[in-house]
Amino acid sequence: MQEKIKMEVKDLISILISIVAILITIGLFYLKDTENISLITVTIFVTIISVSIIGIIAAYILSRWENIIKKVEYNRKSLEEIGKSIKLKESYTDMEKRVSILEKLLELNNKKGQIKIDPRILYWILLATLLLIFAKSLGYF
Repeated sequence: MQEKIKMEVKDLISILISIVAILITIGLFYLKDTENISLITVTIFVTIISVSIIGIIAAYILSRWENIIKKVEYNRKSLEEIGKSIKLKESYTDMEKRVSILEKLLELNNKKGQIKIDPRILYWILLATLLLIFAKSLGYF
């Protein structure tokens, strides 16, 4: 059975930015005279291409991972509903409520002071910076 991979807008933007970065890099590289291309320019060129390919692969893996997590969460909720419909003993239900309250309290305590930064945004910034450095090494700035 083939499973469809649903990609988020952020993942599609990451892939689009990567493809545009590759095209811009190749275009700037071939527009420049071969005499003026230095070792640092070639190094930045290879770095941009590598980072772009890694970004495309990472966006694919991240989308796939998020889909798997969503399926697991859906299955977990389904199992919880099945467990509730069986109507186990009252003591089990009471103990389950206590455990869930404790889990929620632990989650609240563990999340204090954490900042969640999307790694895709950091990737966009890194790629834009590399493109600017590449253009500067070719003498466009």
